[in-house]
Amino acid sequence: MGLASISTLGLIGFVASGDPNIAGACLGAGVFSAGSLGLHMTKSIGGADMPVVITLLNSYSGWALCAEGFILNQPVLTIVGALIGSSGAFLTKIMCDGMNRSLTNVILGGFGTTSAAPKESGEGGEVLIHSETDVGGAVSSLMDADKVFIVPGYGLAVAQAAPAVADIANRLTKLGKTVRVREGKALERVCVVVVVVVNVVDVVIDILE
Repeated sequence: MGLASISTLGLIGFVASGDPNIAGACLGAGVFSAGSLGLHMTKSIGGADMPVVITLLNSYSGWALCAEGFILNQPVLTIVGALIGSSGAFLTKIMCDGMNRSLTNVILGGFGTTSAAPKESGEGGEVLIHSETDVGGAVSSLMDADKVFIVPGYGLAVAQAAPAVADIANRLTKLGKTVRVREGKALERVCVVVVVVVNVVDVVIDILE
């Protein structure tokens, strides 16, 4: 909040001041605080969420160009900036929907948190436990399961793995297994899947059963 306040005050001082020295100092303070705020916020965002941040920043650059067009009375800059800003905003919204997350959660989800490597037992602190698998283990788990739940996400869309997942689902269905897919934006490209598409409530009920 402090950096944002400094940036805002620098903008006000730059616009309101008639002294070139004061205006230059305000401009420098505003640029430094705005850059520090941007660096501070983006450093807390995970690598998987970075494409969303890039499209959001691209949208910001478009709106800045649009504002510049208004200031300079240049209709071409205004139109181009509006196109860049709106397209970036639309793409950001589509990517957030593909991850089933809000933009606020993507931008501020890791704000104020720290990340560290898993600690060994006896070192103190929380012991982070995870399970690793490989292709063979995944195949074995799928073959041993009676019910398979597929939850498409943003990674599925980025990897363009929807056809492969649909093929796996169809093969499992032919083996007599129950395969269900969680509905979502990433499912739109799975056009050939021949399984039951359910909502999250039905998935939870089936898991409990």
